[in-house]
Amino acid sequence: MSGRIYEKYAHAKGAKGEDATFGIARSLSRQLKYREAIEALEAYDRRYPRGKYAKRSLYLRGWYAFDLRANDEARPLLKAYAEATNDTSVWGFYAQSFLRDGDWAEAIKAFDKLYRAGNPIVRGKAMYWQAYAQHALGNDDEARRLFAALHEQYPLTWYDVLALAREDAWFGASRAEAVEAMFRAESDKAPKREFYPFGYGSAVKQVPERHAIYREIMGYLSIDEVETAREIYLKHESSLLGSVSAGNRDDFRLYMTHMVESYYRAWQDVAGSIRAMSGTIPERSNPRHRMAYPQPFAPIVESLAHRYGVPKYFIYGIMLQESRFRPWQVSSADAIGALQMIPKTARVIADDLGLKYDPDTFFDPKVGFVYSVYYMQMHRKMWGGNLAFTAGSYNGGPHRIGPWALRDKGKTLDIVVDEFSFDESRHYTRKVAEHALRFAYMYATSVEEWREMVDALFPVVVPEIEARDDWGI
Repeated sequence: MSGRIYEKYAHAKGAKGEDATFGIARSLSRQLKYREAIEALEAYDRRYPRGKYAKRSLYLRGWYAFDLRANDEARPLLKAYAEATNDTSVWGFYAQSFLRDGDWAEAIKAFDKLYRAGNPIVRGKAMYWQAYAQHALGNDDEARRLFAALHEQYPLTWYDVLALAREDAWFGASRAEAVEAMFRAESDKAPKREFYPFGYGSAVKQVPERHAIYREIMGYLSIDEVETAREIYLKHESSLLGSVSAGNRDDFRLYMTHMVESYYRAWQDVAGSIRAMSGTIPERSNPRHRMAYPQPFAPIVESLAHRYGVPKYFIYGIMLQESRFRPWQVSSADAIGALQMIPKTARVIADDLGLKYDPDTFFDPKVGFVYSVYYMQMHRKMWGGNLAFTAGSYNGGPHRIGPWALRDKGKTLDIVVDEFSFDESRHYTRKVAEHALRFAYMYATSVEEWREMVDALFPVVVPEIEARDDWGI
């Protein structure tokens, strides 16, 4: 419909005509008709060589050609846009086009452009694929050096763990032993303080019972008025923290974070960004790290994880990426809750479960999490237990992930995910895998549990994918 409207006004003079001419291309791209979209953009460029969408047109022509794997066509367009904007993601596409063609030397040079970014996903990607290209050229010493730098600078990240499989295959460095060594490095560190049910509790004993605010908060919690207790706590947090010795304030705050469910506030203060911890190995004995990677609504999550066979660490990873642990979150697409589900999907799940969907109660984790974890289970089964694909599918839908996976059927996880057509899906998949990995690193109770989680998030062999009728859910 929008395409016909744009065509109607494309011959108009002035801004209306320009908007409509550009809109034709965007309408075609939404239908995934990328070749036709490129032709429409070329028509726009001829008519408006200095138009207000000229730079955007340059990017889109390069991107659509890249997605069509017309690498020779895409490269000059991507390079021109990246040089004009210093956009590291576009430099990444440019470099990836050389990888596709096996032009290893040019790929290595192109990936150098990504090092100006501080983003570990971008820099880690550059290190990883440069090592890949160096190995292809027979320069294994340089490949080893790059992998070593990646492990040192960005531990427990997407490309860090992927590198273990490559080192195993190329250099005989056992991936299984490396994965176990990761876990042992943390589990051998004895906790520094006595554990309370939700963290460290020695600090709680320092808060005088006569402290009126603390007593009021505990009173509301005793009658399950968590929201009121949280409002009071956040209003008077500084005063309460001041009643605890400096060495125990983080412990006390961790305890109160779980008691009043102020997970987002604590996470914001100690991390503030999903990238902030990427260069850090989180320690379970560090209360600030436990606020950066909390276990929100643990009784609900653990019950549903057991019921539906979805690892709790994966659920926490989705929650961190989707909402930063905020049950009241509503997205621009009207997705609701800490695990973010749109009403349309919720109604489908309600029918499956024999429930009645109510948007007014869906924000409550006791209600909404049932829908979301059940939905995760559907995706996990669909992808043969591959949690990386499960994450991408939860975000972008199986109707996207399925065709992309089939397009690169038989290839390794690193290649398949980096070839996902949508930037959001690539980023989401990598970040959720990283979050879940870090939650498991913090809280797994055995090396077996840790290893199972790593293998599900980073399968060395991607499960066989076949087209399915339920990709349209």
